Amino acid sequence: MKLWFTAGLFWLGMSLQAQLDFSQVNEWEHPLLDSLVHKVEQGDYEQLTSVLVAQRGVLLYEKYFNGNDQSSRHNCRSVTKTIASLLVGIATDQSAIQGVSDPIARYLEPLGITDYGLHYSPRGELNTAGGSEYRSRDFLRLIQLCLQEGQWDDQQIISADYLEAATSPKVQARENVNYGYLFWLPSYGPEGEQYAAFAMFGNGGNKVVAIPELELSVVITSTNYGNRRAHGYSDEILNEFIIPALTD
Repeated sequence: MKLWFTAGLFWLGMSLQAQLDFSQVNEWEHPLLDSLVHKVEQGDYEQLTSVLVAQRGVLLYEKYFNGNDQSSRHNCRSVTKTIASLLVGIATDQSAIQGVSDPIARYLEPLGITDYGLHYSPRGELNTAGGSEYRSRDFLRLIQLCLQEGQWDDQQIISADYLEAATSPKVQARENVNYGYLFWLPSYGPEGEQYAAFAMFGNGGNKVVAIPELELSVVITSTNYGNRRAHGYSDEILNEFIIPALTD
């Protein structure tokens, strides 16, 4: 079963190489984007490593910082939990498990993406709570898959029904923020212009975000682990730079 599932996920990863359009990267220009880069370079956003922005499946903006580049893998911490949620959906679709209450640890391998890193417990068990490593474009592929209701190149990779359930509120995590099946459900945008989102969060300010109303997917990676301000930095990048630049 494990070999079958790994092979299936490899097929998934290969299918995710298409669909996103990388031909227009960094053709999007806006003074707010210049201001964002300036703030990063002067150290206002500590240990930021990448920012990627795609709209309608087109990668518009891709910047790397602090010695990172397109080939760098980023330790996403608890973003791993949400990747596990996606894996549950795929396994359920394939009848490998019967539902979200079944144990799925044996299935939690990366989604077939070719360059990744996994972390294991001292007992050799795959750590699905945090710590896996992926390239920024691969995070973008995963959230774009979700934004497209599980479809990729006319194939239904993960069911739309599962994604709808996973990104619907199951519990209020904190004021004004709900939680689905390991997806966070915040809102982003400047005051008075908030847009509902679903997202993967990880310690250090790591955020992989979809905003359906704007057909927007965003990846922000950072190594600012343990800093209480880290997620605030990423929220500010979204609220004060990316979304206003797109909606201006």
